Order: sequence, then C-alpha cells, then structure tokens
Amino acid sequence: MREKMISRLWKSGVFALLLAAGCGAPSSLDLCNANCDVQKRCGTLTDAQAANCHTTCEANKGQLADQDALNDKNCRNAGQVRSDLSACGGKECNKVDSCVAAVDTTCIAK
Repeated sequence: MREKMISRLWKSGVFALLLAAGCGAPSSLDLCNANCDVQKRCGTLTDAQAANCHTTCEANKGQLADQDALNDKNCRNAGQVRSDLSACGGKECNKVDSCVAAVDTTCIAK
C-alpha cells in the first residue's frame, strides 16, 4: 500500500509543492496546481509551461479526486500526508525535494 501511495503522490507532482491550504487538508488537485506554481517559482518551468501544467492538473481533476477518495477511505492519515507534503512547498527551492522525501507517506489503514 505504501508503494502505491508514494507512486500516486509522485505521479501527481507533489514532489514540489506550494502551500495549498484552505480548510482541512489540501486535495491532490490543490497539490498538483501547487506543484506547477513551485516549479515556476523555482525556475523549472516557464510561464507557458506552468500554464500547461495547470491545464494538465485540471484535465486530471476527476482522477485526482478518485485518488483522494480511495486514500481517504483506506488511510486514516491521507489528509495529514497531503498537508505535510503541501507544507514542503513553502521551503526554499533547494529544500523542497528533501522535505518531500522526508514525509512519511505510509498508509495507516482504517
């Protein structure tokens, strides 16, 4: 289960996140869009590439919502994992990846 959760998180781009908080835990869609913003801020993406990144996030909105629902159903800590990953986006650009790598994404089964 841990490997699947990590794989989903990496595929959704949460390895480079920006704070995406409203009330409660951010969604994977929030994290996807935040990833685009962090990559732009850190110089990895141009403005045009960041816009395309956001378009891709929106195109995957349903899949990301399904992913959140599944993780929330199976893992007591799914929201906390997304919150912890989200917090990494506020780090300096050279510290984002190490922050994400340090987040414990182990699913605590319900």
